[in-house]
Amino acid sequence: MNGRQRRGWIRWELLLAAAAVAVVLAGLMPIMFGSGAGSEVMQRIAAPMVGGMITAPLLSMFVIPATYLLIQRRRWAVPHRWFGKHSTQPA
Repeated sequence: MNGRQRRGWIRWELLLAAAAVAVVLAGLMPIMFGSGAGSEVMQRIAAPMVGGMITAPLLSMFVIPATYLLIQRRRWAVPHRWFGKHSTQPA
């Protein structure tokens, strides 16, 4: 697989994941805003699920990659003590 095909496949996977999240959210909205027998119990179940379905993709797309980059920058900027001052490989 070349680079263009790989990027196209990643976009397709992201689209499928977004569609799955949208379907779950669409199914939970009537439960969350419903009124009827037992709706107060179901609302307490649906509300955290909606919050999780919204925050999980955001964390996956923004927070986790940003944290990874910050950790990598720090690793590149600070030489490891156990390797010596100028060494890049263990002895």
